[in-house]
Amino acid sequence: MDKRILREIGKTYRIVNTFDDFIFASSGLTKGQYQFLMRIYENPGINQKDISSLLCVDKTTTSKAISKLVAKGYALRKNDDQDNRNLRVYVTDHGKTKCEFISREEQFVNKLALKDFDINELEQFLSLLQKLNGALQPLYDTARSKPRDHFITLIEKEELSCH
Repeated sequence: MDKRILREIGKTYRIVNTFDDFIFASSGLTKGQYQFLMRIYENPGINQKDISSLLCVDKTTTSKAISKLVAKGYALRKNDDQDNRNLRVYVTDHGKTKCEFISREEQFVNKLALKDFDINELEQFLSLLQKLNGALQPLYDTARSKPRDHFITLIEKEELSCH
């Protein structure tokens, strides 16, 4: 039973991501760039480190995604007023227009995906997902600070059960 849960979550992610890539490809937004654009839109002046944290991706991935958004005219980088070494990211007017469409697409998919749930089920589902993410966050947080062999050893010690 337990392995089916994460597999179903993965399947849900792939279904939504495939549809999003299909819809946004015509505007040149690919492979999750729209997720970066929306986090910038929702958090004007956010820095790259905080975007990485919000999306649970490494800084290199964030930097590449933002560079592509800047090149396409959807976002711009500005030096922080207090610390010139820190870059802040903002959505351009062109990007805002795209974000409005992305918001409508997100609403469309949410409405379709959640139409058969009542309010209590939605609240419980969100609570359970937050609990799941809370349990997994330490794994993500330590993955880059500990050697891979540390995790391989833990995995190899794990007792397998055939449920």
